[in-house]
Amino acid sequence: MISLPRCLAIVLLAASFFSSSQSFAAPAPQPARKVALVVGNSSYDGADRLIAPANDAKLIGDTLRQLGFETRVATDLSQEEFKAAVAWLAQASKGAQVSLFYFAGHGFESGGDNFLVPVHAGVPIRAMTRPILLERAIRLGYVRSKVIPSAPTSFIAAIDACRVPSRGNAGPGLKPEKVGQGELIAFSTADQAPAYDSMRNFGNFGSAADNSPFAYYLAMNMKTPGATIKHTLDLVQQQVAELTGGQQRPWIASGLIGDVPLGAQYLVASNVPNGKVADTTRGGATRGSVPPVVTPAPAAPPAATPPESNGAGVHLPAYLAEQLAKARENASAQPAAPQPSPQAQRANAWDDAESRLTQAAQRADRNDIAALRARGNDAAALTTLGMIYEYGYGVPRDGKAAVNFYKRAANTGYPIAQTLLGEIYFEGKLAQRDYAESEKWLARAASQDYTRARLDLAQVRATRGQGGANGMQNWADAASIMIDSLRRQQQSTQQQYGR
Repeated sequence: MISLPRCLAIVLLAASFFSSSQSFAAPAPQPARKVALVVGNSSYDGADRLIAPANDAKLIGDTLRQLGFETRVATDLSQEEFKAAVAWLAQASKGAQVSLFYFAGHGFESGGDNFLVPVHAGVPIRAMTRPILLERAIRLGYVRSKVIPSAPTSFIAAIDACRVPSRGNAGPGLKPEKVGQGELIAFSTADQAPAYDSMRNFGNFGSAADNSPFAYYLAMNMKTPGATIKHTLDLVQQQVAELTGGQQRPWIASGLIGDVPLGAQYLVASNVPNGKVADTTRGGATRGSVPPVVTPAPAAPPAATPPESNGAGVHLPAYLAEQLAKARENASAQPAAPQPSPQAQRANAWDDAESRLTQAAQRADRNDIAALRARGNDAAALTTLGMIYEYGYGVPRDGKAAVNFYKRAANTGYPIAQTLLGEIYFEGKLAQRDYAESEKWLARAASQDYTRARLDLAQVRATRGQGGANGMQNWADAASIMIDSLRRQQQSTQQQYGR
């Protein structure tokens, strides 16, 4: 069954105003609050019902909690419930460093205003006129007008739906919003284009099948180490367009100065009087927490590193070992970069994550494996299990099980698993050799600035080019990537040991 496209999708980010007109001694900095309201409306009447918005709200809400946001998730809101939820966000945004609003559901433009449609409005979507919308829907401008005066340092609103009617002659889709300084607005699709309600239209995505493409990739990229809102949306734009064959391409307009790190713990001077604790439970809000990670037992001896290792416990395929050795010889003569770029920081974060997973796999015992399995669809746990079964750490080797774990993690968008899966298809060790499948997974991982994936992708493309001019360029790109990676390693060592 083909799922309905939904009628509205925007991500709005507004950095608001710092204000201070009094001179006084500032108290010690305190952790600044990050707050979020996440709304998913699925239960529209009759044929207007949608599959994914409630699921999307849970996905985005869980993600924001993991990033430390005080998050309220609400589904299937009436107009009055919607207004009450917006009032909560406006109140919670006072003094917050980041305020975020996400909406998934129906909506469209009328008379120059973008409307978000509550459930049970009493009128089919295709029959809604501007007077009905003004009476029974919520204007996007209304949300902004309530939250921005609370002066959070940054205001992010995310709304996922179509920019064409879902059916019939409901009227035009959402119009572009003008952005001011400090604002970023991104629609989940381009003007007069659909936003798909479910991943079911594009293959087997397991538990992610009942999420929209926009929500799925938004959540995945927000959890990337060091993620910022701009980089996240750039990746989402690429990935949604690729998945849908260009039928849905998020649209972004930015007046934002700088960027907003999503996982950062901000510090601000506290204006809360001594003895008064900020209310963290009002309106059903919850405080975020970080998901559990695999922690190897410190007493366990390290296992031997796999073949073709770079010496840091990180496996490299055979076809890169010689190139890496040559790059090491050349890298010592190159000056270290003065400051790592955001791309380099993300690359380092993924390298560190791979090292942690590799060590956890090498040291895993029966209890560790049981704990990893209990984490369900957690991508890091699945990838670690893949490593365990690929190399036989504490269990008999099982290539089929390893590939299955890698696929499950790769389908969540986890670049380490995508890279390992791409290498398997390239080398033909645990699965039949398939260069096209290898390139697909490596390209997705490389788009997240994972160095190993970028190296592998250059090799795959060089191989598919049969060694011609394009192949030589890919080899040159690979060598450059390796040298940059080694420079970063050297810089990190110099900073750590002061030399």
